[in-house]
Amino acid sequence: MMDKRWYRTFFAGITSEFWDELAVPQMTEEEGAFILPLLKLSSDGIVLDAPSGSGRMAIWLGKKGFAVEGWDIYQTAVDKLETQAKKVKLPVSGFQMDLAEGQLPQNKYAGAVCLGNCFGYFDPTGMANFIRSVSESLLPGARWVINSGMAAESIFPNWQDEDVFEAGNLRMNIENAYDGIDSYVETTMRFERLDSGEEEIRQMRHYVYTLKEMRLMFEKAGLGTLAIYGGTDGREFALGDEQLYWVVEKSGK
Repeated sequence: MMDKRWYRTFFAGITSEFWDELAVPQMTEEEGAFILPLLKLSSDGIVLDAPSGSGRMAIWLGKKGFAVEGWDIYQTAVDKLETQAKKVKLPVSGFQMDLAEGQLPQNKYAGAVCLGNCFGYFDPTGMANFIRSVSESLLPGARWVINSGMAAESIFPNWQDEDVFEAGNLRMNIENAYDGIDSYVETTMRFERLDSGEEEIRQMRHYVYTLKEMRLMFEKAGLGTLAIYGGTDGREFALGDEQLYWVVEKSGK
């Protein structure tokens, strides 16, 4: 049986390299240009990036002049983020924590982002803690932008049992299985270096939430929905859109 904290060991080796290859600079630029106006940040506010991974968005925001704190479970990712930031002298810092269990600093951040399809890694208990923790970390009136491709309204209209993706010299073959009782997708991934044939197999689990379930989780944590977009072109989310960008705001001023 898969460990519910599978993400603690998933991102390593070829797997981590593949994710880095997917995150091309153009994608980060498009996402950043779309998200930044939605956050309505003040020039002196600190932005939360969680989970931050190796820090592509934290670095992008730092280059725009914003102070950013990135939180991630992997110390290697935190170290990579801080190395990049120090190299170009950006106001960006990294911290290590399991966001499904830990508590972020309270009443600190002027805005927050959760990108890279990681919303849904946690089981319902972990997800509730993550959302509550982010909400409590935000200043009143601060906004949080969440990106996900794993909402029920995105997954099921586009369901595929198998698929193949390539990025640079790497290929990923995936096999999906859905557990309708506990509402999660379990995916087996086989990563391969195309030049050497070296392989690596990983398994991941994404919990699937409907838009209504997500809205209620946000509201329970004191976060009101402002908009749900179906892409970085700013269109309203529609059934079958493969990605969403959800904008919530913490109550109070």
